[in-house]
Amino acid sequence: MAEPDLHALLTRLEQLESEREIVRTINQFGHTIDYGLEAEWLDCFLPDGELDVIYGDRPPSRMALGTRHARGVLHRGTEQLAAWIAGHTRPPVRIHKHLYIEPRIKLEGETATSITYMTRVDVIGGQPEVYAFGRYHDEWSRCDDGRWRIKRRRIEIEGQRDDAPPPYAPNA
Repeated sequence: MAEPDLHALLTRLEQLESEREIVRTINQFGHTIDYGLEAEWLDCFLPDGELDVIYGDRPPSRMALGTRHARGVLHRGTEQLAAWIAGHTRPPVRIHKHLYIEPRIKLEGETATSITYMTRVDVIGGQPEVYAFGRYHDEWSRCDDGRWRIKRRRIEIEGQRDDAPPPYAPNA
């Protein structure tokens, strides 16, 4: 049996740790958006990070401080991201869960990309119902503190209920 190549093992370990940290941040995004933990949600992004919400064939649900484009609304930087998350529903007004599965992560040194399936389950009329589903297309950067943060997230909503209450606070 050949002796293991220490450099190769260390490289694999670093890749596994990077992938795990990206998954941790994906999960942090969901837990914090569902419970209104705005500072922790903002910490998922770089200070100049972007959130681009693509609504498909429907008009944008809200603008916050973002910029409308042909397919949705782009929110750029901490101020616009903070305005977006401040208007998102949370308990006790609205109970929902963002569920993320099957992230596909590609590492490229200090940057990475990922695509993750998303389903949002809401309590609608007293019953849990699928409200929306789609994919997150992410660009990541490794920060000086070792954390991986979102440089750009494009939320691609592929299906959403038309008969449910809006997912945002009034006038958000």
